[in-house]
Amino acid sequence: MCRGNLLMAQAPAKKNTPPRTQKNTVDTSDQNKLLHTIHADREGGKKLNDTSEIQYFAGNVQLRQNHTLFDCDSAVLNKNTNIMEAFGHVHINDNDSVNIYSDYLRYQSNDKKAFLKNNVKLRDLKSTLTTTQLDYDLNTRIAVYNLNGKLVTDSSVLTSVSGTYFADTRDATFYNNVVLTDPQYTIKTDTLQYNTFSKIATFTVPTMITSGTRSIETTDGWYDQIHRKGYFSKRPIIKDSASTLIADE
Repeated sequence: MCRGNLLMAQAPAKKNTPPRTQKNTVDTSDQNKLLHTIHADREGGKKLNDTSEIQYFAGNVQLRQNHTLFDCDSAVLNKNTNIMEAFGHVHINDNDSVNIYSDYLRYQSNDKKAFLKNNVKLRDLKSTLTTTQLDYDLNTRIAVYNLNGKLVTDSSVLTSVSGTYFADTRDATFYNNVVLTDPQYTIKTDTLQYNTFSKIATFTVPTMITSGTRSIETTDGWYDQIHRKGYFSKRPIIKDSASTLIADE
């Protein structure tokens, strides 16, 4: 495998002006599309035909693309399409901020798009998402699942049929049979926006919140898990065992 050196040019500094720092080559360059081998116990290659050549790796495999590391038990890389399939103990370390684990990975290095399945787990600094299948775009740092998922953050557990997670902002949107369970309350809805860092849940559709004998019905508003404060509008209804409160907000 060839390793190219990136040559960086620097414009002459103007008088009394600090020199500018040259930016790195953009991700669309051929160099940044390549997967570089860091380690493999065994590796080899095979030319299938005039237009197709594969490279295979086995045993403690680790590859790198820019600031992303890929670990697995074995992998096959098509050198013409730059598509890699990885098997067993797959681990993606995306710039030391997001870690994704699975049994299988199909990665398109040209587009930096990953498809993972079986025992999928995505971790950031505040939460862990588990699901059966996951699509992750390393360019946008957006993860999408559609076959049921569970998000665990401290003492809270959120489940839904599908969801989208934005790693840069830690915002997530969950859809279909959404249930957020906390030791003090339970939220049930069909669409929920949630930030794993601020722990603020935002409601945009009919939502039921229950806590002991108290219930809140709302279609618009938010709830702050950290400060235990909420805001509800569009005629929320608050009920407990002795009274009912209805207001515009």
